[in-house]
This record gives sequence, structure tokens and C-alpha cells, in this order.
Amino acid sequence: MAEHIRCYGASAQEDVRKWAVAMTHPAKEALAEQHLAHQQLESYCPRTIKRIRKGRRFENVIQPLFPGYLFVRVEPQRQHWRPILSTFGVRTLVHFGDQIGLIDDRFVACLKAREVNGVVVRSAPITEPSEAYRPGQQVKLNGGPFDGAVVTILSVEEKDRLLVLLDLLEHGVRTKVCVDQVIPISDRQAA
Repeated sequence: MAEHIRCYGASAQEDVRKWAVAMTHPAKEALAEQHLAHQQLESYCPRTIKRIRKGRRFENVIQPLFPGYLFVRVEPQRQHWRPILSTFGVRTLVHFGDQIGLIDDRFVACLKAREVNGVVVRSAPITEPSEAYRPGQQVKLNGGPFDGAVVTILSVEEKDRLLVLLDLLEHGVRTKVCVDQVIPISDRQAA
């Protein structure tokens, strides 16, 4: 919570530049960024790693954090924003009547501060899963059909895999998950 307050706390010398939210055509965020750069407009499309299924395998792919949207820096008092509407890849700007919706620079700064290797992360990456997890520890599943379910680790296996016990319909079900599909929880949260 302190991190949230620190990100949004006002500073004495506030920058007047804001970010407009541009809605893009489907899967055209990169094209819109490229054409906005040609117009000397700063844009930002935060990306994250998402786990997707391809056939029988799962892959981690980099995708926009907000699919179909990106941020464009504007100075509302000095800059005409209408040329953004004719940019390839941009569908429209989020607006309220004739006024564009603006996001404070601190929001985008907080997203950028959470980037690691070009992607926004929720928490610090786990480098050594065998040291981070232990049998009997309770963790929360992150993503997939059981997102948020609390499971118990039965064993730590090779190749960043965990054997966990999932309580499903009052029966314990053993399943293997990758370490990046779980989030450690404190003992107080598990109780």
C-alpha cells in the first residue's frame, strides 16, 4: 500500500504533460507506436508476459498489458491532438464529449517503474524456485481456470515444476504446475 501512495503522491514541481489513451485497431499497438513516433509523438504501450496454450504446450508470450490501448503523451493546452486520430493503427482516443480523457503522468511513471526487461511485472521474479518453495507451503495459483485457488505444495521437482494438491469438489487432486503459475502467500493469508 505504501508503494501505491508513493507512486501517486504529488510533487512540488508537477509536469503539465499528460497521457491520452488511444484505442487501437485489433493487435495493431506496435503499428500505432511506430506511426506515432514518425509524428514525433511519445507513446507507451506497457507489455506483460502472458502464458498461452498452443496445442498441448504452454508458452510465455509478450503481449500488451491493456490489449487494444496505448498511451500518447500530450500537452493539452499547447498541442492539437486531432492528428492522432488519423494515425495508422489508432482507432480513436478515449474521450468524453469533445474533451479527451487524460491520465496523470505519475500513473505511466509507476507502470514504467515496474518494468523488468521491457515488461511490467506484478512482483519480483523468482530466481531459484527450489529455494523459494518447500513441501507443505501454501501458494496461490496465478492464471488459468483456477486463478486465485490456494494449493499446498507436495514436492519441488525438476525444470521449475511443482507437484501441488488442489482441493476440488471436496477431493484432493494432485497436479503439476510451473513455478511462474503460483504466487507465495504468507501464513496469515492462508489461515
